[in-house]
Amino acid sequence: MIKVFFKDLNQIIGKKLLIFCYFILALSSFVALLEVISIGSVAMFIGVIVEPEKFLNEFLNFEILKFILYLDLKQRVIYGSTVLILLFISKNLLTFYSNYLNSKLGFEIKNYISKKMFNSYMTRDYYFHLNNNPSKLWHNITSEINLVCNYVILISQLFSSLILIVGLIALIIASSNFSFFIIFVVLSLIVLLLYNYFKKQIKIKSNKRLYFETSISKIINHALGSIKETKIFNNEKWFINNFNEFVAKSENQKFYLNVINTLPRIILEIFSIGILLSIFIFLVFQNKSLTEILPFLTLITLSIIRLVPVFTNITVHINSLKFLDVSKKIVLEELKFFEKNIKKTKNKIKKTNFNNENFKNLKLENINFYYSSKKKIIKNLNLSINQKDKILFIGSSGSGKTTIINLILGLVRPQTGVIKINGKKIDEVINQWHKKIGYIPQDVYLLDDTIKKNITYISEKFDKKLFTNAIKQSKLNKELKKFPNGINTRIGHRGKKLSGGQKQRLALARALYRNPEILIMDEPTSSLDEDSELKILNEFLDVSRKLTVIMVAHRARKFEKKFNKVLRLSH
Repeated sequence: MIKVFFKDLNQIIGKKLLIFCYFILALSSFVALLEVISIGSVAMFIGVIVEPEKFLNEFLNFEILKFILYLDLKQRVIYGSTVLILLFISKNLLTFYSNYLNSKLGFEIKNYISKKMFNSYMTRDYYFHLNNNPSKLWHNITSEINLVCNYVILISQLFSSLILIVGLIALIIASSNFSFFIIFVVLSLIVLLLYNYFKKQIKIKSNKRLYFETSISKIINHALGSIKETKIFNNEKWFINNFNEFVAKSENQKFYLNVINTLPRIILEIFSIGILLSIFIFLVFQNKSLTEILPFLTLITLSIIRLVPVFTNITVHINSLKFLDVSKKIVLEELKFFEKNIKKTKNKIKKTNFNNENFKNLKLENINFYYSSKKKIIKNLNLSINQKDKILFIGSSGSGKTTIINLILGLVRPQTGVIKINGKKIDEVINQWHKKIGYIPQDVYLLDDTIKKNITYISEKFDKKLFTNAIKQSKLNKELKKFPNGINTRIGHRGKKLSGGQKQRLALARALYRNPEILIMDEPTSSLDEDSELKILNEFLDVSRKLTVIMVAHRARKFEKKFNKVLRLSH
């Protein structure tokens, strides 16, 4: 597990954070060892107080400690207490510092992964987003990353817990004979098995109860939600019987849960008291005096007090890690894609002067395209669009109109064929190509912000001349008079304060603000009535006389003549 963890960690976080993680693991390990020393020191302190000579001769053969024999009781208490206090203060300060660093590591990891994950999604092609719900991607960026952070922290805690367990067991072995150690280990294993068994039973019963509670909710919702139908079809008895059955089952599970919930705690308590009494009896029967028994008994007591929650936490951590493994795989997959995509992009980048070129020609050569169904949407398409051409695609829903637009925009790539702009492959000039395009979709996405912000659409620089021209050409200036704050009017979620026509004019203004050479319109007025549609489209086409226009329409009989190329598409 530890080996896999370090391998995964190396893939998840950068070198800087990896070194930071190693430091925290080393610190956590040191704190665990310090805790072992602290527990051993308490037992040693008691032994030194009650019978120093015998304790030192039997357990500690260090000449450096022989000076204790020359101290009186008060001095031993003062010196011993001082050492213990300093030791426990140091341990707790380091524990606090270790927890602080763990929290900081979690923050740094989340920050690091979030940036990469969001970057990964934003650089994915359009086809990826067509097949993935935004809420799922949002969940991955938020919840899944949080879980991965928890995964790293849990591994760190698990690592220090294992060191603590090994250290305390080694201390017990060193302070006892082998037969007692075997008894201690056997009893501990029995208790752990019983503890885990009842924990599993609690989980099973809890899941069953949850299922029954969910079923009860469904029955209530179905029964009351369809009360009319229930009355008509005389189904009251069926709902009542099912309700009673599931309530009985739920309460039965609740009863068992109430009974067995306390058992793990009782088992641990009985074990702790039992092992201490067993040790006491065992040592008494070996003719050990109370002064001899007391240090070892203290060591065992403190070890049990510390080991019980550690063992409990370990089982919880291991179960959690199994659950978190799914999240880790999701994040790893996205990060691998991101790194791979960066390398691919760097290799594809070619120096070009396309930014300084005017649009002359767009060619689609032998284009074949299909989605995952393998059913071809576009078959052997050959199309040439020249500067200032007016191209109209007409076809019913599913005929491939929007797909052609997506291909021209470079949002999707054909399975076969080539798309060229001024003789250059679209992949080589995609970013520069997008700068030359003004795009008006069927359902324009509007920010919950001002009219100004929606037109400039997150542009870094505000060009007043372009803005004024866009407002004027789209005839939005007349509409602005209806709003009290003009361009600074907030339009609400998805532009709920705007009419359909105002939304489309705003979409045109946004497209024109980019100062495009090509205007692409994907059924921009399909939501409007026929008269409004004709009026706005005529305005759009008048504005774009000097531009290359590519438009998709479902119905276009009244304005077909304004286009020099009309392509009719069918299924």
